[in-house]
Amino acid sequence: MTTNAEQLFQLKAVDVAARHVQPSSSRGNPLSVQSVQTAHRFDILYSWLTGADPSSSAPVAEDAKYDLLAGSVMDLGCGQGDQTGALAAVHAANPDLYTKNGRPASIVGVDPAPPDYGAPYTLQQAQDVLSQAYPNLSFVLGKTAQEVLATLTVDTVMLSHSMWYFPSAHVLKETFIAIREAGVKHLLLAEWALSISHPDALPHLLAVLLQGQSPVQGGNVQLVLSPMQIKALAREAGWKVDREVTFAPAEKLQDGGWEVDIARDAAQEAAKMDCEGYATKQKLQQSVETTKNAMEEAVVRIGRVRCMDVWTALLSPI
Repeated sequence: MTTNAEQLFQLKAVDVAARHVQPSSSRGNPLSVQSVQTAHRFDILYSWLTGADPSSSAPVAEDAKYDLLAGSVMDLGCGQGDQTGALAAVHAANPDLYTKNGRPASIVGVDPAPPDYGAPYTLQQAQDVLSQAYPNLSFVLGKTAQEVLATLTVDTVMLSHSMWYFPSAHVLKETFIAIREAGVKHLLLAEWALSISHPDALPHLLAVLLQGQSPVQGGNVQLVLSPMQIKALAREAGWKVDREVTFAPAEKLQDGGWEVDIARDAAQEAAKMDCEGYATKQKLQQSVETTKNAMEEAVVRIGRVRCMDVWTALLSPI
């Protein structure tokens, strides 16, 4: 079944996913991890451009704001390039829609992690494959947004499922400030919404809340912030929300199950903490254990874990 996003972009997620690094047996499989992830990234792009719910049964939105992703775009916290590659494919399919002032669209993926970070493929391996597939795409690793923006002018910055990697709310706010001061016109945000439209997403929500109390070093969740908190930080940094959408992602998206597994590791690490004589640490340790028990009970009762809702927002400088 073709999704709203695939109809808008005139692309198939399974075909775009084939250009990402993956086992050869996964290429062409619409249920492969990469195909499902690419479809989700298409949904995020659709939400940004149209302001509509990509999972809606309503007709495909036709008033997309293509200029939001025209010109020069930075994907901050790009990781292995799921969002970056999806956007590069969209640009390549309809280049005239994203040309700005006679300049074809370009994308730079930026991630502060080193090139050898990541598994089963490192960032460098994944990004090398995408760079060969899309000539308008480049990557910068081991640097922050502030460092890259000091020498590069971009029209739009997007952060897609990357804000929870930040070490603190202060660092995220300072990044928002640096993006505005660099003259960026559009800030596009996407993160888990901490809400569940479907009860089967409860384990995902509990897994994330557990990791927020006891993050795993190098894990996906270092800083849990709600959309309300993110909007407050952005407002303090000089940004205003022009529109926002919360939607339930596709049932087949895998992230919820992954986070449950990571939360189990986080709970084990928290149980090893020496909290003798520290009342606050003891309460934290107990809270982590309680959250883990609630998560495990939810997994047993529900069975398959769905992902929680996704929040997307378009912001502009105040």
